[in-house]
Amino acid sequence: MGQFIREIFASIVGVLIAVFILAVMGVAVMVSSAVSSQEVSIDDNSILEFNLNQPLKEIVEDDFSAFLELAGLPSEGSPLSFQFVLKAIKEAKTDDNVKAIYLKGGNFKGGYAQAEELRDVLVDFKLSGKPIFAYADNYSEKTYYITSVANEVIIPSVGSLEFNGLSQQLMYFTGMFEKLGVKAEVFKVGTFKSAVEPFINKKMSPANRQQTEVYLNSLYDHYLQNVALSRGLDKNVLKEISNKMLVQTPEDALKYKLVTEVAYEDVFKKKLYEAVGLESSDANMLKMGKYISSVESKSGMSSSNQIAVLVAEGEIIYGEGSDGTVGNVEIVERLRELGKDDDVKAVVFRVNSPGGSALASDLVWREIQLLRKKKPVVASMSDVAASGGYYFSMGTDKIVASPNTITGSIGVFGVLFNPKAFMNNKLGVTFDAVSTGEYSNFMSTVDDFNENDKRIVQNSVNRIYSDFTSKAASGRNMELDALRAIAEGRVWTGQDALERGLVDELGGTFKAVEVAAELANLEEGDYEVTYQSGAKSIFEKFAQSMEQGQEAKLKEKLGPLYNWNEQLNKLQRLEGVQARMPYELEIY
Repeated sequence: MGQFIREIFASIVGVLIAVFILAVMGVAVMVSSAVSSQEVSIDDNSILEFNLNQPLKEIVEDDFSAFLELAGLPSEGSPLSFQFVLKAIKEAKTDDNVKAIYLKGGNFKGGYAQAEELRDVLVDFKLSGKPIFAYADNYSEKTYYITSVANEVIIPSVGSLEFNGLSQQLMYFTGMFEKLGVKAEVFKVGTFKSAVEPFINKKMSPANRQQTEVYLNSLYDHYLQNVALSRGLDKNVLKEISNKMLVQTPEDALKYKLVTEVAYEDVFKKKLYEAVGLESSDANMLKMGKYISSVESKSGMSSSNQIAVLVAEGEIIYGEGSDGTVGNVEIVERLRELGKDDDVKAVVFRVNSPGGSALASDLVWREIQLLRKKKPVVASMSDVAASGGYYFSMGTDKIVASPNTITGSIGVFGVLFNPKAFMNNKLGVTFDAVSTGEYSNFMSTVDDFNENDKRIVQNSVNRIYSDFTSKAASGRNMELDALRAIAEGRVWTGQDALERGLVDELGGTFKAVEVAAELANLEEGDYEVTYQSGAKSIFEKFAQSMEQGQEAKLKEKLGPLYNWNEQLNKLQRLEGVQARMPYELEIY
C-alpha cells in the first residue's frame, strides 16, 4: 500500500510540475509577443552601451531573455543577434536621442570577419560627429581591433592589452590513440586537407604549416593596416611593437599611442559625459539589447519588395539541425519557402560554417540552384565559410566575403575509428561475425580494413571531390584545372580568395544586400530587409534559453578545457564523407 501511495503521489507531483512548466511557457510566449510588438521608446541624451563580452550569433530567433530576467531566472550568456547589432549601430548614426557609443569589455566573442564588419559600421557612425568611447580592464587582440576606432580608448593601470600577433595552436590525438589501441582509418583528397592530421600525426604537416602561416600573416597584415589608419600610426612601427611584444603594461600601451589614457572606470565615465556635454544625472546608459528592440519595433514587413537574409551558422550535419549545427532539412525548407514568396525579390545567404557533411552540403547546393531560377541569390560569408560552407556559397550568383573570412578548403575526407585493439587487449572483448557475401561486413568498426575496403572508401571520397571541384569550377566560371590548382583543401582569407577568383567582392552583409538589390533591379529605399534562420519550436526555444546560462558557466569553469571537450564531442559526428575545415579555428 505504501508503494502504491508513493507512486500516486509521484504522479500527482509530475502532473503539477508539467502544468507549471506549461504555464510558465505560456507567460513566456505572451511576454515575448508583447516585447516584440510594442514600440520601445528611447530617452533623450542616451549613450548606447555595447558589451563586447556578450555572446553573439548571426541571428537569434525570438528568445525569452526578457522573460527570464522578469522571472529572476539566469539570462547571462544569452546571445545578441549580430545582424541586429550592425543594424542598430547604423540606425544610431542618425538617431538624435543617441549621443555616443560606449564599447564596454575586452573579450569579443565573434571572429575576425565579424570584428571587421562591426569595425566598419563604427567607423561609419563616427562620420556623424558623435564620439565612441572604449573601456575595458583587459583588451584581447581581437577586441582591440574593434576598439581602436574609438575616439578614446582607456584602460586601468592594473589592466592589460594584448598586442603580440596572431597564433594558431592545434591539438593532436595520435599519441592517445596509440596508448588506447585505437586506429584511425583515413581517406582524403587534397594536399592541404588537414582535418584528419590530428588523428594520424603528432604535429603539423609541412603543407598545413605553410597554409596556416600564409593566412595568419594575411589576417595580421590587414589588422595592422587598419589599426595604423585608426590610430594615426605607422604600420611598420606597429609591426615592430607587436613582434617584440613591447606592450606589456597599460603604460606601454599609452607610450605607443594604442590607448589615449590610463584611468579607472569612474574617470572614464566622467570624461564620456563631458564629451557629450552631459552631467552624469542627465545621461541615460542605453543597453544594446534594448536599443535593438526599439529599432526592430519600428521595422515592418509591409513592402512587396523584400530582400531576405537567410543565415546558416554552425557545423553542417545531415538531417535536422540543432543549436550550433546546420541541418539540410531546415535550410532546404526555408529556401523553398523563399522561392514561393513573391514579396521576396532576392535572397542573401549568410554563411558562417566550417563545413561538415558532404551529402548535406550538396543537397543545399541543389536547392540554391533551383531558387536561382526564380530570383537572385548572393552569398555573404561571415567568419568562416570553408569546405561545406564554401559548397553552400559556390552555387550562388555572387559571393561577398570579408577580407578576414576564412574560406576555400575545397577538399574531402573520411575517417573511421577502429577500436579493435582497445577492445581486445584492454577490455578483453572480442567479436565474430557471419556474412552472406564478401562485403556484407564492410566498414565494420571492429574489423581491420583490407585493401579492397580501403579502395572502395577512397573511390567514394575521390568521386565526391571530383563532383565538388567540378561544381565549384562551373559556379566560378573557371577552368577545372585552374580551380583544382587553388583547391586541394587549401584555406584562404577572403582577401586572398578574391585575388584567386573564389569570391567576387569584399564586404559584409550590407554589401551583399546591395549586390542582391542590384541583381534584382531594386533601387535604394525601394525594399526592406528581413532576417531568418532555421526555425525552432516554442519548446526548443524555451529549453535553449534555459540552457544558455548554464553553458556559459560551464565554459567559464572549464576554461581552455572547454574547447578540448568540444573537440572530443565532434569526433562522434565524423560519420560519412566530410567537406570540412582542416581543423577547429581558434585564432588568438
